[in-house]
Amino acid sequence: MCGSIDGSHILLQRRPDKRQTAVVADFWCRIKSFSSVVLQVVCDMDKVFWNVCCSVPGGTVDGGQFKISQIYEQIRRREKLATPVVIVDGTHIKHFLLGDAGYPSRTYLLRNYKPTDGDVDKIKFDRQINGGRVSIENVFGLLKMRWRILNSINSRVDIAPSIVVDCCVL
Repeated sequence: MCGSIDGSHILLQRRPDKRQTAVVADFWCRIKSFSSVVLQVVCDMDKVFWNVCCSVPGGTVDGGQFKISQIYEQIRRREKLATPVVIVDGTHIKHFLLGDAGYPSRTYLLRNYKPTDGDVDKIKFDRQINGGRVSIENVFGLLKMRWRILNSINSRVDIAPSIVVDCCVL
């Protein structure tokens, strides 16, 4: 496992208007009930970012942002996560990411099941995945504590993603 991937909604104090974006409703996050942009981060177990993307409105699901992100394109072109790390019983084991149920299950992206049927094996698997994802959950809390502006951005919607990425870089 080389890292975890997840998204976090960054609240926009100003609702986007039609002068700033074609579809204002795209920024409305139905789960959180506010306008937002989505920050997607890939970090390692030491909470070091190695990919940051803030390019979609708050109404976009995690998997939707992932499929238009740079990291997805790099994986697809075999520029990232393609080199085998070890060979176990003749099987080449490659790098992979851990994600939550919002991401698609792929050979390079393991995600939890969120079982509802009480399947003991799936519950155990989810515990292991979620244990590996602790760093990504912590990184959003640390980021938002350090850069309080990320709790509620008061800027135009076209500038907000740059502010978010700038905070990640700093």
